[in-house]
Amino acid sequence: MRVPDIAFYITVQPLEQRELLWFDQVYSSFVGATVPEVTLRTIENRRFMLDTMAHRRLSANTVCGILAQVEDPLRREIVAEVVNKLGPGPFKPKELYLSRSELEELASQPGVEIGSHTLSHPNLTLLSDSKLRAELEESRSILSQIVGYEIRHLSYPNNAWDERVADMAKACGYSSATATARGRQADLFALPRTNLGWWDDAEFSVRTSGLWP
Repeated sequence: MRVPDIAFYITVQPLEQRELLWFDQVYSSFVGATVPEVTLRTIENRRFMLDTMAHRRLSANTVCGILAQVEDPLRREIVAEVVNKLGPGPFKPKELYLSRSELEELASQPGVEIGSHTLSHPNLTLLSDSKLRAELEESRSILSQIVGYEIRHLSYPNNAWDERVADMAKACGYSSATATARGRQADLFALPRTNLGWWDDAEFSVRTSGLWP
């Protein structure tokens, strides 16, 4: 049995399509914005301030929080409006994501375990049973083929899971799954983890110190 020192949870879509995931596209557009504010029709004509980098990051966080709670068609519509009004921004897939060959190299390192973070990073609780199974099974299958061993671990995107999702993960052959702040130490399919964000070095140190509430 592999005994990992560190696990990397991989979303398959960037490996396959080499496109920004929806949340990275939103951050890219907001960070690269050249206007002081934007009003988004698709989010009830809500206005977001962009006059400082702090406001851009706060606005991006707010929009991504909203997007994590809506189904895919509306999410695509909102992202399209963001890009249309603010531009694509500076982020490039090749600078953010591993390629297949890089993933193979990472997976071969001692102490490294690769897990699944689904196909497209959806809110799993919003999916039908068939789409949920596809996100879990297909990502597990593709990643297993790339890394050369069976993928056994899952990380729920967007900190979104419930008992139906956990049961489906078990049915799809996973041995464990991680949540974030809502995790439970004694539950192999709701293990806690620290959800990384766009933090500077100081905030990263505090949030990963074990002292963060």
